[in-house]
Amino acid sequence: MTQAPGLPVQGLLPKIEQTVANNLNTILKAEPGAGKSTLVPLHLLKSHCLNGQKIVLLEPRRLAARSLADFLAKQLNEPVGKTVGYQVRNDKKISSDTRLEVITEGILIRRLQQDPELNGTGLVIFDEFHERSLEADLALALCLDSQTALREDLKLLVMSATLETATLSKFLNDAPVIECPGRSFPVEYHYSSPNTSTNNQTWQTIKTDLVKTLQVAMRNHPGDCLVFLPGKAEISQATQLFEESSPQHPYRLIPLHGGLSPQQQNHALQADKEGKRKIIFATNIAETSLTIEGIHIVVDSGLVRQASYDASSGMTRMLTQKISKASAKQRAGRAGRLQPGHAYRLWSESEQASRTEFEQESILNSDLTDLCLETAMWGVTEPLNMQWLTPPPITHLKIAQQLLQTLGFLNPKNAITALGEQAMQLGVSARLAKLLLYPQPDIAMQEKLCDIAAILGEHDLLTQSYSANLQDRIQVFQSYKTHPKNNQPGLVKTAAKEALSNSRNWRQRLVKLNSTNTDKPTFAPISPAQAIALAYPDRIAKRRGQQDNRYLMSNGKGTFLPEQDTLIQHEYLVVTNLDGQRRDGKIFMAIPISLAEIESLFAKQITEHTEVEFNLKKHKVEGIQTQKLGAITLKKQQTDKLSKQQVQTCIIEHLKQTKLADLPLSKTSLEWLKRVNWLAQYHNDYLGFGNDELVADFDTWCAPYLTNLSQWSDLHKIDLHSLLQARLSYEATQNLSIEAPSHYQAPSGKRVAIDYQIGKQPTLSIQLQELFGELSSPKIGFGQATLSFELLSPARRPIQITSDLGNFWQNSYLEIAKEMRGKYPKHRWPENPLEEKAGRSLQINRQRK
Repeated sequence: MTQAPGLPVQGLLPKIEQTVANNLNTILKAEPGAGKSTLVPLHLLKSHCLNGQKIVLLEPRRLAARSLADFLAKQLNEPVGKTVGYQVRNDKKISSDTRLEVITEGILIRRLQQDPELNGTGLVIFDEFHERSLEADLALALCLDSQTALREDLKLLVMSATLETATLSKFLNDAPVIECPGRSFPVEYHYSSPNTSTNNQTWQTIKTDLVKTLQVAMRNHPGDCLVFLPGKAEISQATQLFEESSPQHPYRLIPLHGGLSPQQQNHALQADKEGKRKIIFATNIAETSLTIEGIHIVVDSGLVRQASYDASSGMTRMLTQKISKASAKQRAGRAGRLQPGHAYRLWSESEQASRTEFEQESILNSDLTDLCLETAMWGVTEPLNMQWLTPPPITHLKIAQQLLQTLGFLNPKNAITALGEQAMQLGVSARLAKLLLYPQPDIAMQEKLCDIAAILGEHDLLTQSYSANLQDRIQVFQSYKTHPKNNQPGLVKTAAKEALSNSRNWRQRLVKLNSTNTDKPTFAPISPAQAIALAYPDRIAKRRGQQDNRYLMSNGKGTFLPEQDTLIQHEYLVVTNLDGQRRDGKIFMAIPISLAEIESLFAKQITEHTEVEFNLKKHKVEGIQTQKLGAITLKKQQTDKLSKQQVQTCIIEHLKQTKLADLPLSKTSLEWLKRVNWLAQYHNDYLGFGNDELVADFDTWCAPYLTNLSQWSDLHKIDLHSLLQARLSYEATQNLSIEAPSHYQAPSGKRVAIDYQIGKQPTLSIQLQELFGELSSPKIGFGQATLSFELLSPARRPIQITSDLGNFWQNSYLEIAKEMRGKYPKHRWPENPLEEKAGRSLQINRQRK
């Protein structure tokens, strides 16, 4: 960085100083290039309004904090660590002379927890506040709480280029707003044509276009180029694609992302020693707070990788999404910081108009576990009672508090426990704190757990081509600790170095914590897998089948391993890192664990259930005794020890599920039901006997009489017909035999069963001669239906169907009789059938012969 004269904020410095002096809270909205981050802190450092107290300047990223501190120190012709210092995780340059500290938001949160009054600090500056990280929102809430209750003189200055100032000002008790124009040179925008861009913009759809655009930009314009990509994987792919397409190119290709060491990150910020033009492939780490010398070209993919918390699964997944208009503006502005530049956007101008104005605040889309632990440590059991610019979702808070209770860091009233306070002293995430805090009697094991926590807490130590097995990473890390200079295939050394530093820091904190906690109990030693399981009790997973790559976790969510991963041979895993899809998320890291280890560790949490199932093939009630940890079944075996209540309930549920299809109703009962349901068409007394109604009311008319069942066969002993009849009144039962009789009494005296079908006339089949003398078809169904007769020949074959016997005798019979005499001459076919005696069809005189 070089300080350019005449920055726009220069003329506003006296006003800013006066406003800060006269107000607790101040807002500075300064466009890119105004000089707010470089001039304002140094000017306020000289102000008397802070009474000699120091300034804390917050930066959202470690690279920006180190870089800005270095630049500010140079403006004072001093080394970093004197007047201006910085502190980020695992890196600190601060002395007793330091009066301006550039730190990340997480560091401020730690300080507030240890010293809620922030003694010695007069001003906290929130730089680049528009990024609205979860830590920034929490830090602001804690500062406001301290300001309200403890430090009435603590001043806050919120700065950003893109802010919705009206809402923020009201939130900060009507804080005054100072606006400052930027100082940037013209940037010419180049959009992809609608034919080459797509609304379904993904890395796969734009990566070829990216390389072509990059070649054109470097050929047509001077200077270095900054390429914005969503993540480390895309940076690697883009670099490879460019190398392959332009093997003789004269440029220096440099990656820039959070997984690099500080030295590697600084390499991207400095001019090339050989004078080569640079192409810097960066994530949004370079979007704000950094001015990289020599950048005149920006090529923007328009994509960003963001964590997205899914409340339905309780897990976080990384999504590649389109950036907002505000973010696109910030990125393009990198090209015009020092001279006119060019910004190439890999989307169309019309698509730009449809993008959202700002990114969604992280607090709305994040796992709030660590936030809830922080607020509990602050003394607040209900986080919503704090002052939030954007209140966190209630559902997310409840999920987080439930997990913290499971880990033992919160009590049922969401107040922090003694174990939770110890976790806070470690300065790690809640899950990793649980892993570290198990009282291990073996010092070597404690050191190993620190290593494991460091592996889990940083970027993956191994490249994506390796198995998801955490044991592989532990083995590689141990080898790296012993021989750090050796080349190990697949090892990401920057991640390993960071993990090693974290492990040593946590080991020191544990030693200090244990020395002050002399009453700390010592438990039986546990394996690394068990220690990890304590930190991830909701992610203990069991393989769904013998040859399956899919697993079910104890929290009820599904997950899977790539089919070629050797971890599949293990039935049980503890999953530490996965893609939090709503259904099955991919496992990125896990460690095998045995059933015996699970049973000994979670003996109190394992529940026993007796599941009663109905065996359809055997028509038998069977008991299955299961041991479960959350949603996963650890053991299952048959049992004969079932109570009558369990048998009865199983039979009832089975009958309901089959809609009474397996209910052993007799033929008499089935015919009775047909009559009742038929008659219901004509009278309401007979409603409620349809299959659906009987199922719905099963608990009333039948279930109470099944209390003595001890097996399925006992159901046959129940008088189901009487239970059905009991649903009718006495009068309705009497009328049923009249209005829907089961049989027809023929003139011959023969009783013939009547067939009832809803929507059809009741029908019976009878030999014609049995009806001689029956003048007309009888009426039933309260006079609204007529019996239909299927008239049979002597061979019992249908002759005719009629529901009007009177008409039949007068007309059809004469023709039928004439035809039948020829076929059945030995049988009766009289001219006057109504005068004949009903009965057998054979002629009497023939019978006598």
